[in-house]
Amino acid sequence: MKHCTYLIVFCSFFIFLKGSGAEEHYLIRIEQLDESLQKRIDLHFRGKDFFLVSLSSGTLSKIEVKYELLDKITVGDIYALVLVRKPEDLEKLKEEVTTSRISILDFFDHTALVKGKFEEIIKLTEKGFKIKLLPEKIPWPEQVKYFAPSIPFKSLAEETADTQIINEILQNFTTTQYAGYIQYLQDLGTRYSYSPKSIETKDYLVNKFQEFAGLTVSTHSFFYGVTGNTTHYNVIATLPGKNTEVDKKVYILCAHYDSISNDPYNNAPGADDNASGVAALLLAAEHMSSEEFNATIRFIAFAAEEQGLIGSQRYAQEMFGKNEQILAVINLDMIAWWEQGVKYDLNITANANSQWLSDYLYWVNTKYVNMPLDRRTNDSAWWGDHSSFWDYGYPAVDAFEAYNWYSEDFNPDYHTTKDTLDKLNLDFALKNTKLCIATICELADPYPTKLTLLEPDGRNDTVSAGREYKILWTGTTNQVLLYYAKEIGGEKKLIATIDGSAREYSWDTTGIWQGQYYIYAETQNSDSDWSSGPLTVLSTELKVYVHPNPFYWAKDYQITFVGLPEYAELKIYTLSGELVFEQETRNQRCWPWRVKDIAEKPASGIYLFVIKDATGKKSQGKIAIIK
Repeated sequence: MKHCTYLIVFCSFFIFLKGSGAEEHYLIRIEQLDESLQKRIDLHFRGKDFFLVSLSSGTLSKIEVKYELLDKITVGDIYALVLVRKPEDLEKLKEEVTTSRISILDFFDHTALVKGKFEEIIKLTEKGFKIKLLPEKIPWPEQVKYFAPSIPFKSLAEETADTQIINEILQNFTTTQYAGYIQYLQDLGTRYSYSPKSIETKDYLVNKFQEFAGLTVSTHSFFYGVTGNTTHYNVIATLPGKNTEVDKKVYILCAHYDSISNDPYNNAPGADDNASGVAALLLAAEHMSSEEFNATIRFIAFAAEEQGLIGSQRYAQEMFGKNEQILAVINLDMIAWWEQGVKYDLNITANANSQWLSDYLYWVNTKYVNMPLDRRTNDSAWWGDHSSFWDYGYPAVDAFEAYNWYSEDFNPDYHTTKDTLDKLNLDFALKNTKLCIATICELADPYPTKLTLLEPDGRNDTVSAGREYKILWTGTTNQVLLYYAKEIGGEKKLIATIDGSAREYSWDTTGIWQGQYYIYAETQNSDSDWSSGPLTVLSTELKVYVHPNPFYWAKDYQITFVGLPEYAELKIYTLSGELVFEQETRNQRCWPWRVKDIAEKPASGIYLFVIKDATGKKSQGKIAIIK
């Protein structure tokens, strides 16, 4: 009989089994690796400047760069990362090692790499340690397909409409409702993964998500256990995208719902860790589900985070296998503990691939919340469900109340029976919640339910008379009537009556006089909107339109020249021929002469203007200034 060596998947982490006489396998730490060998090497963890990999002795003999041999892999053992927050934690871990079959193989960045039996390593979580079970296999960076974030250019009108929608969502949040969710989860007594309360928590989340209209609710099951396999469930609520062009692009807001303590079967309230994140998730789902977004949003409550990030690992692995376009993940994990005397901020942790998402959070923060932020980039920051997405190349950030787990602003009741609602700061938590939710809203892009004109938006919108200009709008499927007028609220002239679902109309400007016009759209149910800026119709000849003319010093601020060529030389004279002002413009169809800002302000009277293009063609006229 031929003996064989093989690797099996068990609960998203690896156990190595080998037949007698088979080639030996090893676990090594290496900083760089020849790509030609990657097909023969399994990657288990990517740090900020190294890889943890396993390989056969034959492949190991071909490694020509420096590496550190960590372990000869033995039958049935698993590997895990253990967070060592403080020096005394390392001593505590060493004590556990002496009384169990666990070995410490390596130490880096407050992390110990350990080896042992599944039952022994899981017990570390009951002693207060945070762990990550090393995945069976994750893709090399070259195997990952990075999906570009779907952040569209927005017109001023669309930006204004989206901001209003997001602010309305955020205004619905209250500390009373937030605390109510935490209190319910705490009152379950425990949400420990091996307790029946874990299933009760799952059922509560499914039922609660189903109460929110617009969401599709499902569970994602997986197996793991101490004495035989046990079924556990991630809970997923999906808000489908409205725009069919981007609805396959997914943004995720997530939090783990399990808890743990020094008495996990009986009392693990987990108010901060992590009912605080789940409460934010429920608030988001409740108040966002009544709105529509262009991209798809998933609200995910992960199971078995405390046992090594197993729920998120299995989910991310499956999504990678399906080539799912997950563009960004925000993980909410412990966002509610703060007390006087410690730093008041939310910590955002990203890896190099997710730096853009951290920057985007910062931008959203300045727009909506102004919450103090402490942002870090660390590819080795593995201690939350965000890192399961990092393993498969997906951008993700961790929103957390304390980056340094060994600092004074880390919750002292972490993983104890004292982690209760009365210790939390709800105002702090609500600000953190609003920031993360506003970011997901901005990324997924609200789909306006009211008629909104997108183009023209006032950003140098021009068209030559006789040519077509594309008017764009969104937010309606009803019949739309389009008009143009010289000013907002002015006399309107009908352009066309069309089907609103088309969302665009090419306006033939033949016969339209040179000038600036605002567009007005209206539906039969009186939903209407003016364009946020004018459209400039240019003459086919070099003919410049000036307004206001006359200019009244008491009420006007500037004189605008409309219809300028790509290059324009502008000169303004008195009637006696004295040069008063001159200006060159490039690619400015409209140019404002800010009369009141000029040091030597022109006197009342009639002035001549002469405009010459690059070919020497001229346009001229008179301007009246009246004080």
